[in-house]
Amino acid sequence: MFYFSAITKLEIFPGATPAQLEFWNNVLQAITIILLDEPAVEKAVEINTDLKRKRKQLTLADLFIASTPVFHKLPFHIE
Repeated sequence: MFYFSAITKLEIFPGATPAQLEFWNNVLQAITIILLDEPAVEKAVEINTDLKRKRKQLTLADLFIASTPVFHKLPFHIE
């Protein structure tokens, strides 16, 4: 099963061409979209705190994209 963050949709759709929108709408019909919820936000706070201690940082969008599958114990891949 494949999962897709609702935040990723926010990054992809603005500025997409009609052909790209058609592609992504077709892809999203076969993928489970994971919403950002309070437990995932709490996980994002934990991850961000740890990263700041290490003097590293992610954008908020990437932080939320990463925290959602981590909290829900889902496989994920980030490039």
